[in-house]
Amino acid sequence: MRTTPAMRRMPFVILSDCSRPEEEAESFYRGADDYMAKPYAPSELLARVERLF
Repeated sequence: MRTTPAMRRMPFVILSDCSRPEEEAESFYRGADDYMAKPYAPSELLARVERLF
């Protein structure tokens, strides 16, 4: 998605049911701006998204 000009500056937060360090590292390697594993608190998700804007 980052190859699309309109999406280059769009932040990406990965929400996953997997909390393995390898998965998190792979997400960042592929361009994610943040990573959260389930279960997560909705307030934490909102705080992380707000931080990216």
